[in-house]
Amino acid sequence: MMPGDENAAIVLIVSDGRIPASGRYFAGVKKRRVYTAWSLAGAELFGPWRLADIEKAERAIVKVGKSSVRITVGEIEIAEVQS
Repeated sequence: MMPGDENAAIVLIVSDGRIPASGRYFAGVKKRRVYTAWSLAGAELFGPWRLADIEKAERAIVKVGKSSVRITVGEIEIAEVQS
């Protein structure tokens, strides 16, 4: 995360270990089960200040035999091109 990334969030990609970062988005943990989402819209978004929650989610993912990758997502500004 870079300074000024106030609108950025961290998501976790859950993988079964066969192909790195090819899995689904982490959506939550309920009753010792890890839930995932197909798209970013269903993913759990972690603010950069929630590192303890991210680490807790990563431990839950490892506990069920999967791995995870942290990805930073956020808004981008696109400059208008004048022709």
